[in-house]
Amino acid sequence: MKVPRIILTCCLALATASASYAQSKLYPHLFDLQEVTLTDGMFKTALNLNNDLLLQYDVDRLLTPYFRQAGIKGWEEEHPNFPNWGSGNFRLDGHVGGHYLSALALAYAATKDEDMRTRLKERMDYTLEKMAQCQAVFDDNTDGLYGYIGGLPDNGVWTGLYRGDLTKFNQNRGNVPLYVVHKMFAGFRDAWLYAGSEKGRECFLKMCDWGVNLISNLTDAQVQDVLNTEHGGINEMFADAYQMTGEEKYLIAAHRYTHKTMVDNMQTVNTTFLSNKHANTQVPKYIGFIRLAQQGKTIDNSQFIIQNSELRASAHNFWTDVVENRTVALGGNSVNEHFVQHSNAHHHITMTDGPESCNTNNMLKLTEDLFADGAHGKYGDFYEMAMFNHILSTQHPETGGYVYFTSLRPQHYRMYSQVNQGMWCCVGTGMENHSKYGEFVYSRDPESGTLYVNLFVPSVLTDETYALTQQTRFPYEPGTRLTIDKAGDYTIAIRKPSWCGGFGITINGTSKSVEELDGYIYLKGKWQAGDEISVSLPMQLNYLPCPGYDDYIALRYGPILLGAITSTENLTGQHAGEGRMDHAPGQGAQLSLTSAPMLIGDRAHVLDSIYMVDAEKLHFKIRPGLYNSQRWADLTLQPFYTIHEARYMTYWNQLTANEWEKIRQQVMAEEEALQRLNNRTLDFVATGEQQSDAGHVLQGTFGKGSYDGEFYVDCQSGQSFSYQLATQGIKENISLMCRFHSADAGRVVTIYVNNKKLTTMTLEKKSFSGHYNWEHPISEELLLVEGLLPDSITVRFHASGNTPAPGLYYLRLLKDYAMKPLYAFVNYQWISGDDNRVNRVTYHDDNTITIYGKQGLNNIALQYATYYDDFYVLTSEHKYLTVCGSPLSRTNGASYLWWLGGSNHGSQVSPTYTTTIADGQSLFVWDITQSGLNENMMDEIFSYSSNGQAMNTVFGLTTTRNDGIATISDINFYTRDSLITHYPEMQQYLGAPDNAIRNIENPLSPKGTYTLNGVKVTNQASLPGEIYIINGLKKIKQ
Repeated sequence: MKVPRIILTCCLALATASASYAQSKLYPHLFDLQEVTLTDGMFKTALNLNNDLLLQYDVDRLLTPYFRQAGIKGWEEEHPNFPNWGSGNFRLDGHVGGHYLSALALAYAATKDEDMRTRLKERMDYTLEKMAQCQAVFDDNTDGLYGYIGGLPDNGVWTGLYRGDLTKFNQNRGNVPLYVVHKMFAGFRDAWLYAGSEKGRECFLKMCDWGVNLISNLTDAQVQDVLNTEHGGINEMFADAYQMTGEEKYLIAAHRYTHKTMVDNMQTVNTTFLSNKHANTQVPKYIGFIRLAQQGKTIDNSQFIIQNSELRASAHNFWTDVVENRTVALGGNSVNEHFVQHSNAHHHITMTDGPESCNTNNMLKLTEDLFADGAHGKYGDFYEMAMFNHILSTQHPETGGYVYFTSLRPQHYRMYSQVNQGMWCCVGTGMENHSKYGEFVYSRDPESGTLYVNLFVPSVLTDETYALTQQTRFPYEPGTRLTIDKAGDYTIAIRKPSWCGGFGITINGTSKSVEELDGYIYLKGKWQAGDEISVSLPMQLNYLPCPGYDDYIALRYGPILLGAITSTENLTGQHAGEGRMDHAPGQGAQLSLTSAPMLIGDRAHVLDSIYMVDAEKLHFKIRPGLYNSQRWADLTLQPFYTIHEARYMTYWNQLTANEWEKIRQQVMAEEEALQRLNNRTLDFVATGEQQSDAGHVLQGTFGKGSYDGEFYVDCQSGQSFSYQLATQGIKENISLMCRFHSADAGRVVTIYVNNKKLTTMTLEKKSFSGHYNWEHPISEELLLVEGLLPDSITVRFHASGNTPAPGLYYLRLLKDYAMKPLYAFVNYQWISGDDNRVNRVTYHDDNTITIYGKQGLNNIALQYATYYDDFYVLTSEHKYLTVCGSPLSRTNGASYLWWLGGSNHGSQVSPTYTTTIADGQSLFVWDITQSGLNENMMDEIFSYSSNGQAMNTVFGLTTTRNDGIATISDINFYTRDSLITHYPEMQQYLGAPDNAIRNIENPLSPKGTYTLNGVKVTNQASLPGEIYIINGLKKIKQ
């Protein structure tokens, strides 16, 4: 199917098209929303719920930014601006108002209840009238504001661009000015497109004239510079204006507003170009590219015109890369709003802020437009996956609240907006989403007349040519029935889903052989009213590996993502308020990945262990033998879109028993380290990421980029940038943690807290390549302002040397600085010290370690995992590093210490003492003051750390067994007296103890009993048998 070229006569016809046909004239392959009626089912329920919610919004407050910027007095005093995303230094004022106008038009078109239609139309007309009033204020303006309406607080951004001056635009890039006004363009267009409003059409074209003039004095290079900042699908607006009017000025503007680098770099399916780019910044651009290409006209003799073939290729290649390489089982594709670099694909699982709803909304728009270039079942497959699993799941089933990020992290949960509070971008698109379920159920080829059935949704289609009724409970029944309601001679094409193996069709009860062409079954015939087509859609269980991280799989039934509720506890903030970042699941407590249910076994047989328990609800169970723990035996798999107000699973760690055993300790160590850090974190800035930067008021003169898979912010010599971090009312034991990269060694930065100097540092050269964390305490003096602790502090980074400031890869404000226990031996914190010497390591409940070494010397090699860096402290008295185990050789060359506290000089340090203890185990003792490796361990109290190096402490012993096996029972740092007391055999070297054994406590440690994650325990009697910190000492409770 190809969209006919748009010629001038068609454009002129659009100008006078009747209201009910405006949509299908602009998009001739789609039916008008008015022509598709959703019948009883979950999509109609969602539409009705959303209609009720739309009318609860305070439209006058949504209009306030436009009245303020038009200079109309009195309105804002009576109708205060919404503060969320419209206050402080983050000013997207007015973006939701544009979405709201689109949503009202869409809802009016999709709704069949006449009373509701009347109410929606009245609200839309009122909104339009007020917006037109604000726009008319600038009718006589000659400074570049004629036709403008918007909420950006500084109109000087626009008058500056009109003069050819980008100064104020550059100062406001964080407020994404063109992105915000794009919503106004779309709102006006949709009022005409879906609801037939002539006022909407008039305001739209008037605003398009403003957009043409806005860049009339900018060079093409300047325009491309402007387009480096998020600008929505603004090029699409001018393509639509050209199609509506045939006026070439709009076509030229559409080309000028086209971001050329995004076209050039997607002429092939480039699988790396999009990595680390802000996802929803890019998708609308490609919508504009394909809409511009489909106009079918070229303009000669202009250097900024891009060929239609290039535009078309880039849009198709973009969609292919995103859908085939970056899309998760939900249908979304981003983490923290960004396309994931393939080497960081694990972020889909480890990060909380998963696919963004706006992004999927725009991917569905792009899919509709690409389908117009040529019908193919892959478009319907993607649309179905995203609509059922993502879009439908983003509506709270009772409140109607919208979801921004859908977390895929095991056992996390979502945040829902509340009416008249959250003004996020995904509130705006959420307002629109639930009116569009009927938009792509059917489509047509405007040349051949073929009718396409793309989705299996209960509905009625009625237009001048076609009339049919689709009856189905899909996915709760594996099929659908199409009844012809109007006779006609045309072809019906029914999508054969890629997930469906036993597809079948009967016409009036007679089975038909089917031949597939590009994912569709084409049925030619002279249809009579009453003809019935029955479609069989058998569904099977299947799984999808997480893109780029196939340790994790998602479970599906047909196209339906199955999730499981793991708990309904500790859902802090799930109904979000007006806070700047209230929409982000990262605000909620994270449970460790290792505490989540896992599926352990051969992947080829995983599906054999899943069985249906309720066909009416599509509920399934997993046989207990597949779980890593029997505590999960009662979990129920159910359609993900039915899960709300709960912690849940979408992706499952699925490994064989051997695979899991190999990585278990590393995963546990990483998770424990992350949990400790998260428990200490008061505020966190994901530097270089749009939402986090804006939410923490990034200011100054700075640069942004990505390196080695992570985003950073930096600045040139003499420049500064700053963030604001929330203190949460805590001022004791506060510290700042910065994330740097070894590549920036030698760069100098001075850090200020509340304009008072914290420190000046030169990044040291590291012995490894990669990112690392640096922590520094903040005194109360620096935190306080006029003697009081503010709600937030300002942290400024100044490039005070002759170099740029080092790239800042993240920033944390932490509590509980130096509140660490003394080191104590915990077996799983010691891992293989050399995979060339060690086959594997296993851990036992009695706190011992079994090492399976390879052949050769020093094959019992262990290292202290750097994931536990800085968790413990030692004192200068703890100078004896001691290892005890069996059967181990005590001969020369059989035991060496290679690294100690991040120190390594290429030397092999033999033990100071070796002996055999009473039970036959061998004891190895290094006096670290004589090791030559103790330069990082000389303070009276010091943190046990790798000190920014690749390793912390590494040693190699040698087993006396031919099979390479040995067991370690103790790895510890002892004082002289405690070593002799624990191992009396050491008296032969050190003499009798001076005193009875005593505990040397860390004076900075907290008193009482705590879990390893820092949670204080009040009832010790009921403690399970685990490891705890008791009065600063780590102890094992049996």
